[in-house]
Amino acid sequence: MKYVITYFPGFRKAALNETKKADGVFVRDLARNLSIVEFEEALPKDPIFIRHIMPINATSNTVGGVSVVFEKVKEITNLSSGDNFSVQCRLIGGYDFSAKDVEVKIGTHFDELGAVPCFSDYGLVGDDDVFVISVLAVDNELFCGFSRAADNYNFHSDEYRLLSRGSGREISRAENKLKEAIHKFKINITGEGFALDCGASPGGWSKVLADYGFTVYAVDPGDLKPELLENPRIKHFKAKIQDLEFGEKFELAVNDMNIEPQLTAEIMNVLAHNLEADARAVVTLKLPFSDIGRSIDESLEILDKNYELLALKNLTHNRQEVTAYLRRK
Repeated sequence: MKYVITYFPGFRKAALNETKKADGVFVRDLARNLSIVEFEEALPKDPIFIRHIMPINATSNTVGGVSVVFEKVKEITNLSSGDNFSVQCRLIGGYDFSAKDVEVKIGTHFDELGAVPCFSDYGLVGDDDVFVISVLAVDNELFCGFSRAADNYNFHSDEYRLLSRGSGREISRAENKLKEAIHKFKINITGEGFALDCGASPGGWSKVLADYGFTVYAVDPGDLKPELLENPRIKHFKAKIQDLEFGEKFELAVNDMNIEPQLTAEIMNVLAHNLEADARAVVTLKLPFSDIGRSIDESLEILDKNYELLALKNLTHNRQEVTAYLRRK
């Protein structure tokens, strides 16, 4: 069975290595972040660098436009009345129709047959009970797939579009990275007690945590955005995290410091005694362009002294980094 996988371009080699470890075979590249691979049996389990995967159940070309796409999708789609479904379309190249044209045409058809359309929303990311109709066109080559959302690794192939919808009052685009981690890892955020934000400037992650209800200790020698200084839930410590001691215990710690991943891991170990038992942590590990595997292994070995690794993923909002979800031992 052939599939299309997506990945951050800088992690192409790592994504294809995950394919190989699962006894998959590389077929060919479609674009700088898209490849066709083939698996005989099981797909990779919890891959770090493969962001999204869609089965190729039908192929064609885009001559004939939306009507051709529609007919191909009908051939492979098996939805019953009451089934939840979503349509995702991505077009690369020049076309006389849009991805929205495709999604509306297909969605309307199956809606009228009694299936239940599910539109992109935070609560649906990774939903096991949603079927996904996938359409990809690259330079007039057409690929169509039908699968459960859980088998695609992500509910939608473009979480950036999904999670970037906001009020327009975001402090920084990095906010979406934390939001995606919370939803991808299914983190239960109570919003009770204290949260620690290491490397907080300009304050996007602190704002997200404060919006959940936490009292946030935002630590960074740099400045926070002025509007955050007026937020009663955010207390800015304009210092290096290594130079501070806290009397409080934190329910949640986050760290997006732009330093070597091994140093990030060491800092998290120093902070471990400030976290409640079983407290969670969301930590980005900035990776070099070489020795990716060694950097990850060494960082996780350091973290293992005080933390259990719950998940590790190169998220849609990550670039040359991975996000670790941890539990305080």
